[in-house]
Amino acid sequence: MADRLAGAFGVPVRIFGGPQDQDTAREISKAMKSPSVVLAGQTALRESMALLSRCRLLLTNDSGPMHIAAAFGVPVVAVFGPTDPEVTSPVGEEHRIVRVGVECSPCRHRVCPIDHRCMDRLTPEAVFEEAAAMMARAPERGSAAVFLDRDGTINHDGGYVDRPERMDLIPGAAKAIRRLNLAGVGVIVVTNQSAIGRGRITREGLASIHRKLTSLLEAEGARLDAIYFCPHSPQERSCGCRKPAPGMILWAMQDFVKDRIDLSRSYVVGDKDIDVLLARAVGAQPILVRTGYGRQTESGLPGLVLEPVPVVEGLSEAADLITRGLGGGGV
Repeated sequence: MADRLAGAFGVPVRIFGGPQDQDTAREISKAMKSPSVVLAGQTALRESMALLSRCRLLLTNDSGPMHIAAAFGVPVVAVFGPTDPEVTSPVGEEHRIVRVGVECSPCRHRVCPIDHRCMDRLTPEAVFEEAAAMMARAPERGSAAVFLDRDGTINHDGGYVDRPERMDLIPGAAKAIRRLNLAGVGVIVVTNQSAIGRGRITREGLASIHRKLTSLLEAEGARLDAIYFCPHSPQERSCGCRKPAPGMILWAMQDFVKDRIDLSRSYVVGDKDIDVLLARAVGAQPILVRTGYGRQTESGLPGLVLEPVPVVEGLSEAADLITRGLGGGGV
């Protein structure tokens, strides 16, 4: 079903679920021919809500996420078996219920005492027909954004940038960002700053460093739409924002809700494996630059990801790829 929808509508697939669904989700993803991202067990409820709100369609059973998506106005196709659509259907008009009429459904059994006929008699064709009808009515795709790593991608990475005087742009970085600005794409920095968690700098100190970064870019006609940072050290395991966790990108999606950021059209550019993994985690397109730690990361790419990752010399070449991709040429 996922492959048919991806092929018919050119959309990427996200597989949601709880921790108990991870193995099944991975099996589905591995069996697919189309690209997919497994989010099962990878997100907290708030993060799941943010991601569900950006979907063009949710294909689901009678579930909690079904109601979350419906509340956001996301089109829903819900497969009902033993449960009663008169009681638990989604709210609103943007949904379709798929079920077969069998004499024993609906029922209140948690475990089917016979042969699960209410589910097993459902066909992929019947579900696809409803899903395709909903996809045809889905809203237009949102806007693209470029999520940039900071150290090693925009500025030189010589250890901790712990004061403004150490903020030094990589040649060509400002012009590359300006080209992205002129292309009408949002440019957002997402950066791990464990120096705060380690006590090496304060949040106020980081703010002064980012003011210096902003002024250096503005001097060359470039601008950043936002900067998000994770202040936590790697030892703070409860953190959901340290890359490759998706927290910073999810914050951006909430802050830029009117712009409707479409992650499937967006890019994550950086020099480390965590930037590539972040892109994969949210369904964006990764680009690895050879500046910073990029060459070291490049040598380990075959063991990191299965699908090819574009590798370029620096941010200028990344901007070339992105502007061509936004123009329809692909990456």
